[in-house]
Amino acid sequence: MPYKEDNPIDFRLNRNEVKEFKLPNNIEEKLIELVKKLGLRFASCDLVLDKNDEIYFLESNVQGNWLWTETNFNISEAIADALLEKQEKQVKIYI
Repeated sequence: MPYKEDNPIDFRLNRNEVKEFKLPNNIEEKLIELVKKLGLRFASCDLVLDKNDEIYFLESNVQGNWLWTETNFNISEAIADALLEKQEKQVKIYI
C-alpha cells in the first residue's frame, strides 16, 4: 500500500486499498534468497513503504495473515499448488 499521510500505522485498519505492488527486482531476489536460506517453501514477508518510496523489511512469517485479501487475490490456492509441487517456480504475490 503506498504511503499516505493519513493512513493508520496498522494497515489492517485501512482495508479499502488492496492491490498488487511490484517490488524492485533486487528486493524480490533478496526475499527469495532469505526464504531459501531459512529452509522454507513459503514465507509471508512484511515490508513498509515510506513517504520517500524507501522499502523497509520488518519480518518474515511462516504463517502469514493473507485471508483478508482472498477477495482480490487467490493466495491460498497459489500456496497450496506450490506446496504440492504443482508449480515448479516460486510463488510471488505482493500486496
